[in-house]
Amino acid sequence: MGDDGEGYELRRALRASGVDDSALVVAGDWRTPTYTKPIIRRNPDPPQELERLDIRTRAPMPSDVGTLLIARLKELAAQVDTVIVADQMPEPERGTISSRVRSVLAQVAERHSAVWFLADSRERIGLFERVIVKPNIRECIRAIYPDYTGQPNMELARQAGEVLRQRTSRPVFITAGAAGMLVGSEVGWTHNLAAAVTIQQLGTTGIATQQQIVELL
Repeated sequence: MGDDGEGYELRRALRASGVDDSALVVAGDWRTPTYTKPIIRRNPDPPQELERLDIRTRAPMPSDVGTLLIARLKELAAQVDTVIVADQMPEPERGTISSRVRSVLAQVAERHSAVWFLADSRERIGLFERVIVKPNIRECIRAIYPDYTGQPNMELARQAGEVLRQRTSRPVFITAGAAGMLVGSEVGWTHNLAAAVTIQQLGTTGIATQQQIVELL
């Protein structure tokens, strides 16, 4: 992260939550990319999400920062249960998940098979290897069928997801909004309707009851 206001607020929030931030890489010449989703709360109405406001860097990550980030990744992979990768930058080579980091990530994931590696990427989900990927339905289809211009559908998403599953050799989770989630593994594909309920529960950890799922059938 950058040594800026957004980075300061993130570190303060992590520490307030009891998170150990000692491994964070802070760069003085780097701007902290920030994903902001405003929410309107008017009791007793449910929360309403507005359009996102994103702040992002326009410069590539300095090579020395990338080297330090990779070193931290290799060091921490042996100490954790899960590694979560969020690549939200639209432009290539502008965030922390560069092609160099992505390549090393695949090697580290292969070496630490007992650790769960999960990746979410807005534009490059099809470039990850050896990690579990979680695209939404549009991202999944676009990764495999970049020229497709029609409406996304579950069958096409499942076909694209199977290509991703074979490419990564790991399970694939495809979120589809109100339609729920597709989950693919080596034993086949399932349609998870619980996600269709929890996606509507903003600002909290979503819970789907049996009755809520039955109502969707």
